Amino acid sequence: MKRKYYSLLLVIVFTTLLSSIPNLSAQTDQKFVVEPGQIPIRIIPFNDQYTFSNFRQGTISFHNGQVVGALLNYNRLFGEIQFINSKGDTLSFAQEKLIQQINIDDELFYYDPENGYVNVAIMYLFVKLAEKQLFTLEGSKGNNGRFSGYFGPTIYGNRGHSLETSEDGTIEANKLFRQETKYTLTFRKRIYYYFVDQNNRIHKASVYAVRKIFSRYRKEINQYLIGNPINFKDPHDLHKLLTFCTQLSDQK
Repeated sequence: MKRKYYSLLLVIVFTTLLSSIPNLSAQTDQKFVVEPGQIPIRIIPFNDQYTFSNFRQGTISFHNGQVVGALLNYNRLFGEIQFINSKGDTLSFAQEKLIQQINIDDELFYYDPENGYVNVAIMYLFVKLAEKQLFTLEGSKGNNGRFSGYFGPTIYGNRGHSLETSEDGTIEANKLFRQETKYTLTFRKRIYYYFVDQNNRIHKASVYAVRKIFSRYRKEINQYLIGNPINFKDPHDLHKLLTFCTQLSDQK
C-alpha cells in the first residue's frame, strides 16, 4: 500500500480520483472459523496474519533520535509490529512507548499507547489518513456467545465465561491464538481509520478529530458536513473530507 501526497494541484482534480484510491483498504467480509481442538495461529494463513508476505528490513525510529534496523512485519492478530532477533525468534517490542515511527519498505507506521499501531495510507498537507487492520473475535459457540471483540494484544470478555481469564476479566491474545481452543471461534478482519496530525498525534477518525485538527476552519467544515454526510468508517468519505480540509488550508 503506497502512500499518496495531496497538495493543491491534486485537490483541484480530486473528483477524478475518488473512484479509485488504491492506497486505502476497504472493509471486507474475510473471516476464519477455528474449530475445537485447532490452534488459531495455525489455521489463519501467514499472508492473512501479516501485512507483508515475509519479514522485511525496516527501521525503528525512537523519540531519543536513535534509529535501529531490523526484520519487521505487522501482525493483524496481535495488532502489533513484530521483529526477528539474531536467534531467529519472532518477538514484540517491550518499550513501544519509546517508538516514534517505523518504516517497512514504503510503509510508515506510528504508535501511541491509546491507539496502538496505525499505517499511513495518504499524506495530505497538514494531516495523514491512516488505518489499522485487525482480526476481531466475533464470537464463540459453546461459550454461550458471551465472548467477543478484540482490539490490541489483550482481549476483553465477560468475567466468568468459560475461556481462561485473568482477574480483571481479560484474555491474553498469546494464549488464545497459540493454544488449542475448546470452542468454535470466528475471527473476522476489520479495518479502523485514524487521522495523524502535524505533530504525529493519532486521532480516531471522527467529527471531533477533524474539527480539532483543522480548528481554524470549524465553520467551513460544519457547512461541508451538512451537505456531505460522512461515514467515518468509509475510506472514500474520509478522503473527500480531508481533501476538502486541505483545500481550505491551501487557500488561506
